[in-house]
Amino acid sequence: MEIRFPADAPAYRDSNLTVVFRALVDGEPVPCAISVEALEDHFGAYTEDLEGWMRAFDAGRPRIEAVAR
Repeated sequence: MEIRFPADAPAYRDSNLTVVFRALVDGEPVPCAISVEALEDHFGAYTEDLEGWMRAFDAGRPRIEAVAR
């Protein structure tokens, strides 16, 4: 199984307080998400705003993708 993560920009989903990104598994898109709570607890998001969550996602992206893998 080949799993890749395109360098697409993540998106924030207000409806469920997540940052979503995608993986490609054997070439097929698979949606992935991380909660803003996890970004705050594990990835250094110290502000409760969109910019802080996105900065934390960008900084932690290699680790987030490794866990998603």
